Amino acid sequence: MKILRLFAAIAISAASSMAMADELRIYNWYEYIPTDVISDFEEETGTKVIYDSYDSQEAMEAKLLTGGSGYDLAFSGAVGIDRLIRAESIVKLDQSKLPNLDNIDPAFMKLERSAGDKDNEYAVPYLWGTNIIGYNQQAVKKATGKDTLTTWDDILAPENIKKLSSCGVTFLDSPSEIMPIFLSYLGLPPDSTKKADYDKVEDYLKTIRPYIRSFNSSTFMANLADGEVCVAVAWSGALAVAGQNAKKAGKEFDVKLALPESGAPVWFDSMVIPAGAPNADAAHQFINYLLRPEVIARCSNAAMYANPNSEADSLVDEALSSDPALYPSAEIKDKLYPLVALPLKAEKIRTRAWTKIKTAN
Repeated sequence: MKILRLFAAIAISAASSMAMADELRIYNWYEYIPTDVISDFEEETGTKVIYDSYDSQEAMEAKLLTGGSGYDLAFSGAVGIDRLIRAESIVKLDQSKLPNLDNIDPAFMKLERSAGDKDNEYAVPYLWGTNIIGYNQQAVKKATGKDTLTTWDDILAPENIKKLSSCGVTFLDSPSEIMPIFLSYLGLPPDSTKKADYDKVEDYLKTIRPYIRSFNSSTFMANLADGEVCVAVAWSGALAVAGQNAKKAGKEFDVKLALPESGAPVWFDSMVIPAGAPNADAAHQFINYLLRPEVIARCSNAAMYANPNSEADSLVDEALSSDPALYPSAEIKDKLYPLVALPLKAEKIRTRAWTKIKTAN
């Protein structure tokens, strides 16, 4: 009987291992990889993909930093790479399993190094974008008399946001992505570590807080596409998709994008393998799959974000590549400022200020 039980236990363990070997668990932003790209990978490899999503960089980091996430592959903003490496929450990649890595523009590998992956051992760039303004052109004109929004002052100046509050203004619920905008707007370093600077942002935001309808990172796309808000400060590609969704739904308004000439936050998301990943081999296989020019172009076209793959440029839809808010000119690129990780003390200061701002009335 004991022998039978032993064999049964071994069989169950083997079956469990085989199941894990045939599964790839991904942790990523919502709808950030087209379903047909995933299904094609499943068909090609026989590996079942399980896709879980999060709605903020902070939520993703919390999951990985606690350890034992159970995920094989995660997508992190560059702003979190240094923290994840220092906490040993992600592991080095086996680049021998990533022959398509050569397709990545060296400029983005340099950006990975500046984000904390000093020897390009832990992370591979996926897509990149900016945090900009998306707006309902007709609703904004009714509220302000203006046909277009072009500057941060158009929405952040008290007299302007007060008018826009009649049709709804929303921001991402993420201090790491929104606070740099206000710092820059007030003439302060967007990557400031000084408490005095965050006090100034907090004081300023409290004056306009009554005119902000919400801080959210999950429903702003639907809210903008449905006409529930008229202005959203969020990720460039997501705002573009909101515009597409409004058109598909037959809405009688246009969603426009504005990348202010004074600059905006620029970011890129990276593929990383969490420590203890049950199926790191499949994770490497999927990363290499996404590095194919024709595959990453499909991701760009669906998500409306630029990609760092030099070989994919000609495969990206012209509607995307010709939009200056999504593919900014070299002149505007020079004015973009990267989202960077702050020292722990400064991060706590920023987070506390953000919490106070959100709860202020």
